[in-house]
Amino acid sequence: MDGRTRSHPLRWLLFAAALGILAGRFLLPTGPKVGLVPPPDLALPLLEGGETRLEDLRGKVVVLDFWATWCPPCVESLPALGRVTREFSGPDLVTLTVNRDDGPDREAKVRAFLDRRGLSDLAVALDDGRAAGALKVRALPTLVVLDRDGRVAMAHVGAMDEGSLRELFASAREL
Repeated sequence: MDGRTRSHPLRWLLFAAALGILAGRFLLPTGPKVGLVPPPDLALPLLEGGETRLEDLRGKVVVLDFWATWCPPCVESLPALGRVTREFSGPDLVTLTVNRDDGPDREAKVRAFLDRRGLSDLAVALDDGRAAGALKVRALPTLVVLDRDGRVAMAHVGAMDEGSLRELFASAREL
């Protein structure tokens, strides 16, 4: 018997590990689950001071965009989000960008980032991980739309172009 026809245990082990990884990628949840209701006490500190509680926003459609200054797809899509937010904002549709940076100079870093890009008019919350955890956000950027009852109605993981954002906001307005 030559070496080509013999089975190698290491090959089978590597094959089983690869199958496990692939199964995990397709079977495990990778982001917010539609229908999920965030906990009622979920409060987010705002960059400009104070805080917002998601429970206080019930009755409105809420678009949450989870992002970070160090995330290239976030940086790429944030200007489009700013334009679409300005176009669609109103009393029944609230957009809140949720920053996931950390560190002692976080607020100054986020303000400087927004100023450089002309996005200082965006409402920014600072998440310490509680909001991301409650909404099952596992990647950045992630956009989560809460319906008027506070349930996750839509979610998108990854950057979105301006046209896709417009479609999402138009759909969100109808919730």
